[in-house]
Amino acid sequence: MSPRQGEVVRTAFDVPMLQFLGRHDWTTPTPPVERWIERVSTPSTHVVWFENSAHLCMLEEPGKFVVSLVELALPHADTA
Repeated sequence: MSPRQGEVVRTAFDVPMLQFLGRHDWTTPTPPVERWIERVSTPSTHVVWFENSAHLCMLEEPGKFVVSLVELALPHADTA
């Protein structure tokens, strides 16, 4: 999947980035997402792949989602 003509793909962000991604997601397929993440510039980037999920990883693997959210997002709450 590539950007449409004239579409700007943003890759620089001034905030930490946390991505929860399902390997079986047809909406945001793995290969283009991986290429985009390689180009992203952020203060910190965390990517959590859910190997048994599609687009709704928070519903398909809720335990892993909650643990990942607490471990990776909660530390940023002090700086928000």
